[in-house]
Amino acid sequence: VTSLLVIPAAAARNVSRNLRQQIISSVAFGLVAGLGGTMAAYHFDVPCGPAIVMTCVALFALTLPVAGMRDTWLRRGATL
Repeated sequence: VTSLLVIPAAAARNVSRNLRQQIISSVAFGLVAGLGGTMAAYHFDVPCGPAIVMTCVALFALTLPVAGMRDTWLRRGATL
């Protein structure tokens, strides 16, 4: 249960610039992960909970390069 709360918020932090964007992105990532994990569980005949968590982890992994690029831009003095 904790991973369903923490991972979408961490993924949203990677792509957002302020708290408002982070909250909206976190809700969106949670919905996408819930629906995607449920569909994956049905398609691959696996338990629903772990499939949702793995979808959350995949979304987090996809957002990591965005955070890295943003940090690089900020170190160079660019504005977002």
